[in-house]
Order: sequence, then structure tokens, then C-alpha cells
Amino acid sequence: MPNLDVYTTPPSPSPLARPQDEMLCAKGSAGPLCGTCITGYIYKTVTRMCEECSEAEGRTYLIVGLMAACAACVAVVLYGWLCVCTHNLALSPSRFHT
Repeated sequence: MPNLDVYTTPPSPSPLARPQDEMLCAKGSAGPLCGTCITGYIYKTVTRMCEECSEAEGRTYLIVGLMAACAACVAVVLYGWLCVCTHNLALSPSRFHT
């Protein structure tokens, strides 16, 4: 009986091939039950999907946060000024007293 050596070459990976667990998840999500977003993606509650992050979105949150902080500072300063003015009026003699 002749000796037959069979050699097989491993299949070349396809550029479209992805790991088995990623094949079940939408783009940008991974993990058990596709419950996490991969790096560079953020979960959007409106679409209920992981969507690619953009640098502009991060800047938007920063600007809104800074505006809120500035508004809080202005409110504190105005409140303090109002308290001082009210206190000074209470201590000053009445202008309408005859």
C-alpha cells in the first residue's frame, strides 16, 4: 500500500472575517449580548445602538458644562450683591420720613 501524505494549507483570512462573537453584534458593539461599545463608540439612547464618537460631540458637552458653571457663578454673585443691597437699605434712614 502506498504512503499518502496529505497536506492542507490553512485558509487565508478574509479581510471581511471577524471573530465569531463579533459577527453577531452590530457595528461598534461587542461583548456578552453585545452589551458594550468598543473604543471610539458611544451608546446613544435614541437609536439604542453604539455609534461612532465624534470630536465635536465631546466639545459640545464641554461648552455646555462651562456655560452652566458660568451661569451658576453669575447667580451667586448677583445673589450676594442683592443681599448686600437689601441689608444696606434696611439700615439706612428712610428717605420718606418727614
